[in-house]
Amino acid sequence: MPLSAQAQLTALLSKNPQLRVVGMAQSPATAPAPAPKPRPEEALLAEIEDLAERYGWVGEYTWNAQGDDTGLHCMLVRPQSATSPGRLLCAYLLRSGQKLSAAQDRWQHLLRHSLPGLEVYAWEARDLDVIGAILARKAASGP
Repeated sequence: MPLSAQAQLTALLSKNPQLRVVGMAQSPATAPAPAPKPRPEEALLAEIEDLAERYGWVGEYTWNAQGDDTGLHCMLVRPQSATSPGRLLCAYLLRSGQKLSAAQDRWQHLLRHSLPGLEVYAWEARDLDVIGAILARKAASGP
């Protein structure tokens, strides 16, 4: 029998203690240390965390500081309920005016065309209204 979405998320988090969960309590030992100098993407992430919690999403993010795929990556899941199907989305969080690197663009293309139903985005702070509308939707209607 396949693991539930919650069990899969719990397993992922236990293997990756650096990941932070949106909308779930964390113990101080697993909470990430504050960054000495906030990046613009972190302010956007804080807004997305608030929206995600408001609309019933759970998620995680990672900061990849090396290689062609550097940047802040965010994955959100809204579990299936009696009133709406489950949804999964992935987004790169960008600084204002930043463009996806060639490697990030390849990943987005691969994800969009390989996993039916996965929503894939690249967001920056000016997209906050659109982000809120996407997270508020009950069902996926595509990126």
